[in-house]
Amino acid sequence: GVVMRLLTPICNSLRREREEEIKQLAMHDKQRQNELSSYENSQTSPLNILRHNDGYRDLYLYQWMREDVLDLLAAGPSPSPSPTPASKNP
Repeated sequence: GVVMRLLTPICNSLRREREEEIKQLAMHDKQRQNELSSYENSQTSPLNILRHNDGYRDLYLYQWMREDVLDLLAAGPSPSPSPTPASKNP
């Protein structure tokens, strides 16, 4: 959820930039249409790419974080902090 909230606007901006570049470089309408159509057909959603890219699982930082999360889950809920007694000095 967090990653997609960051990636979506970035990808949209990059797509618009590339489409503008195609429009500016096209010599005529037919070329522009063909280039834009080809570009649109080559697009893949960032979510699909992230789902297929699981290489991060081999990184030590991922393993380290995973172990920490598993340790926290195994420990159960942490006790609530006890209220501190009020000072008796006036």
